[in-house]
Amino acid sequence: MANRYHSPTSARPVTLIVQACINGARANDFHPRIPLTVDAMVRDAAASVAAGAAELHTHPREADGKESLATVAIFPGQSR
Repeated sequence: MANRYHSPTSARPVTLIVQACINGARANDFHPRIPLTVDAMVRDAAASVAAGAAELHTHPREADGKESLATVAIFPGQSR
């Protein structure tokens, strides 16, 4: 969901796109509520979209908490 913003310095409207970066490359001790599990990332992503985010940036994790781009980390149950 992009938002139109009327800049005070421009006559043309500007399109703003809000991207929520919900966890980043952070360890679990960075903050007590950092979403590192699939369920926590889904919960925070849904809340971010409900609050107006148009894009999501996440760092998927394996079951042991290590960052991973493996298909099983992003889509549990899917074959590679």
